Amino acid sequence: DGRLLPVHHRLTEKEAPPGLREALCKSLVLVHGGMAQNVGPILEMVTERYLLRSSSEWAARQEACQILDSILEAFANSDVKTVAELVTRNFFGPLTSMIPWATNAYTETLISRVKSRFGPAFWGFWMLGGMSGGGMGFIFAPQAKSKALEVLPDIMKEAKGEMEDALPFAMDPVVYDFEINDVGTCAEWVDEEREVGCEREREGAGNAAEAEAKVGGAVQEEKKAEDDSEAAVAVASHSPATGDEEAGKGGKSEYGGKVDVLLQSLGFDPASHERVRADLLSGRIGLDRNRLSPLTVLTDVTASADPSNAPSSSSSSSCSANDGNRVLLADEAVNPAMIAAGKDAISQGRVGVVTLAAGVGSRWTQGAGCVKALHPFCVLGGRHRTFLEVHLAKSRRAARMARIADDGDGDRNEDEDEAEEAEAEAEAPAVPHVFTTSRMTDSAIRSYLSRSDSHGYPTPSVYVSTGKSVGLRLVPTVRDLNFAWEETSSQKLDERSERARQQGRNALRGWAKSEGEGSDYRDEEAPEQSLHPVGHWYEIPNLLLNGTLRQMLEDHPGLTTLLLHNVDTVGADVDPGLLGLFLSRSSPSSSDSGSSDSAENPKSQGAALAFEVVPRLIDDRGGGLAAVDGRTRLVEGLALPREEDEYELSYYNSMTTWIDIDGLLTMFNLTREDLSDKERVRVACDTLTTRMPTYVTLKDVKRRWGNGQEDVFPVAQFEKLWGDVSALDNDDDGAAVKCDYFVVSRRRGQQLKDPAQLDGWARDGSREYLEGICEWE
Repeated sequence: DGRLLPVHHRLTEKEAPPGLREALCKSLVLVHGGMAQNVGPILEMVTERYLLRSSSEWAARQEACQILDSILEAFANSDVKTVAELVTRNFFGPLTSMIPWATNAYTETLISRVKSRFGPAFWGFWMLGGMSGGGMGFIFAPQAKSKALEVLPDIMKEAKGEMEDALPFAMDPVVYDFEINDVGTCAEWVDEEREVGCEREREGAGNAAEAEAKVGGAVQEEKKAEDDSEAAVAVASHSPATGDEEAGKGGKSEYGGKVDVLLQSLGFDPASHERVRADLLSGRIGLDRNRLSPLTVLTDVTASADPSNAPSSSSSSSCSANDGNRVLLADEAVNPAMIAAGKDAISQGRVGVVTLAAGVGSRWTQGAGCVKALHPFCVLGGRHRTFLEVHLAKSRRAARMARIADDGDGDRNEDEDEAEEAEAEAEAPAVPHVFTTSRMTDSAIRSYLSRSDSHGYPTPSVYVSTGKSVGLRLVPTVRDLNFAWEETSSQKLDERSERARQQGRNALRGWAKSEGEGSDYRDEEAPEQSLHPVGHWYEIPNLLLNGTLRQMLEDHPGLTTLLLHNVDTVGADVDPGLLGLFLSRSSPSSSDSGSSDSAENPKSQGAALAFEVVPRLIDDRGGGLAAVDGRTRLVEGLALPREEDEYELSYYNSMTTWIDIDGLLTMFNLTREDLSDKERVRVACDTLTTRMPTYVTLKDVKRRWGNGQEDVFPVAQFEKLWGDVSALDNDDDGAAVKCDYFVVSRRRGQQLKDPAQLDGWARDGSREYLEGICEWE
């Protein structure tokens, strides 16, 4: 009937006797765990499950109704222990059956530790609210409550300290001192006689305050002159700089403040920054230059199952005869010989994994800024697992399975299979696994790996590639501000509101001109707000610059191939078939352990890279695979000439990439031996980075300049993206990069960008697929 809230029934004194309320006060400990999460996706799931009435969820709902009846019966009997047992059963039973995401690793850690600490004296857990981790109740035997009030804060703070980098905490956990309010919100009538007494009390307090003001008057007068002087300095510091006093206006900054200290510690590259500034001011880059030319011919591609005859585009007239890029249906193109070749490469230690884990997952936590790699996102193998643990579990299984011979005759018994698996586990060399980090995730990931002992993964084979690339935000150009406002769809307002909006935009144009278009944006009060991430392209050069790739090659001389993927592409693993397919199409060096001869003759190489793409769904945004003027390449969403072009593309970029190491070094005009020459590596990385497309975006930042006063300014920042390496053409600075494209299943290539995806991901078989390719510690 359209009712938002159900019909409520207020329990009578018989249904909830005074003894129940007294017993609850003696046993219930109310807490707030400190987490702050968006419960919107959970409420959507509740509504969906209720309306669809799927069989398992409907059965769970019926069980929950039975539990409610039992709870009401226990209420009438003032039996708090039975209530505790029932609400605990409801939480771990029907509730998590209907909504698995209502629980989390933090809550279950608290329950486990409280149960271990108090034993039988801990009666049960009571979830309050839409998700656990916030308002919660722990029910104890009455004699244990006082001890629980002392111990529970420490248990919660300890668990929060272990997980605060991984989960969205808004505050420290709190234990409440509560009483049951039987009357609700009420007011008290004050009669006239009492009001007169209160007025006299207020007059007395006022006289005392006046006397105190007179005593302190002299001190205030003396301080006023100092305050006026300080205020003048403060006003000057917040006023726009002019003339020669302006630092960073179209040139280098000479501040030397907190921002500079931070930049220096993070490996900021001033020369690169000045190039970006010059390109922005000259108009070579900008919001209007992100897109490809409107004259660009962009068509869809078709895929082939035959590696020897794979078309590049659905339109033969738009294909370049020299376009060596190929689009392959991976499942159909892989044959037994390729699977065997892939297993050999894994067992011989010729493949490694690079997981991009530099992001803080602001989309995942919707602004909380946690380290996404450390988020315990799903229950797998009986408990919550982090993204990082999942990736290590996949690499562990890939190494072991590569050592197990195929059972061709089917005559082997179970004991022989178990013996072979044990032998394979003992002999299999670990797949070297790299996690790339940034200034925001490096210390947290290193601490997690140390604390968890890399989840039992051989420590010498786990690497952390520290990111040393950061950008400094700029004051935007008026050109970019105008373009953003013209391109952004906005509601037509009434005349007065429209005039106010235009005045606001004029003020921002004036601010950009007064500060200096393209000048450095610096907030010394919040220096972190002056910085920005520069895109995942830089995580690959960082492997060379920080020595991680060189160390890997020293530790594993036979290493020839890398599998690069995003941290949220949980289905991507070292699949022997895909590896064999790539080896059959990459440079000859891939079949020769550690050979670098091919680097001297780039023309003899096959594909240096192979990107995995997935069939597009309606919700996939951000570009895809296309033929651009006849050349097959990946196109980022920012580069699409027209927004509707995206819907014409069949394949979406998962960003998972197979990389031939010698082919990668050839892209940088390097060899393996050059990796020990830091200056040569720096120049090579800088040269190739300048060839990569640069995207400019605008972000809003808050600038606090007074007590509770703040302004919001749009600032410009740039990024370079890994997928654009497929767009590099032949020019004076280098050759085009030859790429292949493998069409894989969505279970393998889907990226988990939002918690709202988890339910569909778990229900379509992807979770079972993931568990099947993992081997837990």
